[in-house]
Amino acid sequence: MPTYSMLEHATWDGKPIEQVGAGFNRQLLTDMLRDRYGFRGVILTDWAITWDCKERCKNGAPAGERPSFADLGMPWGVEELSMRARFVKAVQAGVDEFGGTERADMLVDAVHAGELTEARLDSSVVRILTQKFAQGLFEHPFVSPDSAALLVGNPAFLAAGLAAQRRALVLLENKGRLLPLRKPQGRALRVYLHGIAAEAATHEGWTVVTDPKQAEVAIVRLSAPFERLHPQYVFGQFLHEGSLAFKDGDPDYEAFKQVSAVVPTIATVYLDRPAILTPIRDRARALIGNFGVSDAALIDVLVGRARPEGKLPFELPSSMEAVQAQRSDVPHDSQRPLYPFGFGRSY
Repeated sequence: MPTYSMLEHATWDGKPIEQVGAGFNRQLLTDMLRDRYGFRGVILTDWAITWDCKERCKNGAPAGERPSFADLGMPWGVEELSMRARFVKAVQAGVDEFGGTERADMLVDAVHAGELTEARLDSSVVRILTQKFAQGLFEHPFVSPDSAALLVGNPAFLAAGLAAQRRALVLLENKGRLLPLRKPQGRALRVYLHGIAAEAATHEGWTVVTDPKQAEVAIVRLSAPFERLHPQYVFGQFLHEGSLAFKDGDPDYEAFKQVSAVVPTIATVYLDRPAILTPIRDRARALIGNFGVSDAALIDVLVGRARPEGKLPFELPSSMEAVQAQRSDVPHDSQRPLYPFGFGRSY
């Protein structure tokens, strides 16, 4: 799936790259991807590259109206071409399959008009059917409900998933070797929880308390901060963007501050995007990055039944000022990152 983007000021083999979206760019899809690098698979476009970008696409839905995917159109660089001409240009560039459209009539009309050949379409059909045959979709086109019941929730698969969750945890801080947690002799560990199910803690044999001052340790879940900056656009309704910094007033962050002030606190942060963890690191006794982890898998690591083995797939900057000074097209280049790319402790 090529990018929507036009590659500004880029060259290929000494020639400027045409300023069209990658789904229309023969230099990228055929000259580079297929001819130079030998790609033999299917090239499927990003969604809606043949549709017009109309008013709601450009400026978003009016206040009070909900945006939808019907508003989308991303014919970047070919806005002045007709829809059929966009289909033709994309196929000539090397596209095999179009995403987000069912306008096969455009291709039929283009063949009848002599703008595309049947042989060119057949080459794409062969690539698509090759993958379908390789997957057995013609020999076994229907899914058996009985087989599905054996696969979904299969204990072996669940065990593998939990193991992956444990191994993916990234230990960022472990002050005073708080982790792995030690069981007090002759009694249950008293824990305060925020964002962790009490059942998971009691299953471990811990005593859950409702007052952090009565706890010996607290475990708090947080998520990487985000903002909704473009709610009038369909992607803006669910994409996380904006500041990476925790802000006073956020309920989870406020809970963390209050708890960490009175009891040693383990914080685990869901890193669906990078986050500025400076204030969390300064207050937490232990800090763990996660990418989606169940309470049970997390506790396994906290008590030492499993070890954190994860490494950061991106750097975690020290401040938003450092983020804003970064170059947008260069990875891992913030000044004095709090945790660099590939960082991860263990025990």
